[in-house]
This record gives sequence, structure tokens and C-alpha cells, in this order.
Amino acid sequence: MGRCGATVVTRSERQISVNEREALAFVKKHGVVLMSARGAVPNLAEALAGEPIRGSWWGHPKSREMYRVFEAVCDSSQVLVCRLVGAR
Repeated sequence: MGRCGATVVTRSERQISVNEREALAFVKKHGVVLMSARGAVPNLAEALAGEPIRGSWWGHPKSREMYRVFEAVCDSSQVLVCRLVGAR
């Protein structure tokens, strides 16, 4: 599998860079998260963006930074990354 990436969180109309350490802390806090899909557990892409993402996270202005953070999280020895596939 490929690696995963970094982004900016908007707080009080101010953008704050989120680093890999903060993304790992988010994963640790929630235990199970989705990288970008929607579901019953927190979504890392939206946490990094600081807002709901409409459509693909690749279309978000901070997608390149998100990708960098996803890569770091996926490369971490502290995180198990699994692809989930399901049918309705």
C-alpha cells in the first residue's frame, strides 16, 4: 500500500498548520478514525481541514498538505492502516 499526509485547521477564522504529531495525537485520542471517508467514527481529513469537506478531499485547497500528513500517519509504526471495502 502507498503511504498517506498535512494540513491546516481553521480556528476563529485563523489558519493554523497541523503537523504530523498533532495528527497522530488525533488518531490516538479517537482510537479508530477514517482517513477521508464518511462514517460513524471521526474523519482525519475534516479534522485537518477544520471544516466539513464536500466531495473529494483532493478538491480542498489544503489537499497537498493533507496528503503530506496522511503519508506521515500511514508511515508511523504507531498506526495500523487498513483499507475498508464494503457493499450496501
